[in-house]
Amino acid sequence: MNIVSIVFGWPSALLALLLLISGVAAQRITIAWLGVALSAGFLVYLTLNPLPFAFLGLAALGGNIAALVSLHRKRQKVAGAFLVPYIAVLLILSVAVVGQQ
Repeated sequence: MNIVSIVFGWPSALLALLLLISGVAAQRITIAWLGVALSAGFLVYLTLNPLPFAFLGLAALGGNIAALVSLHRKRQKVAGAFLVPYIAVLLILSVAVVGQQ
């Protein structure tokens, strides 16, 4: 596995999800910031795809950034709610990938 598939692929997306959830649960902005930074490559790559996935990628990236801002303002539940688009994107893409095989 080369570095491009690690940075823009499923390993970074799943690790980012783990970091985002643990950062919000522990109310640690630095952990959540690492999750946002790690998910950005996957989501920006997703925006280069056809329209439905392009909008989903932008919405998820915006949700991740909004979760980071909400966590900075000590709004843990709101930050958790902003993670829903990213979780939905990962679920939709995983169903699509498994459905292809």
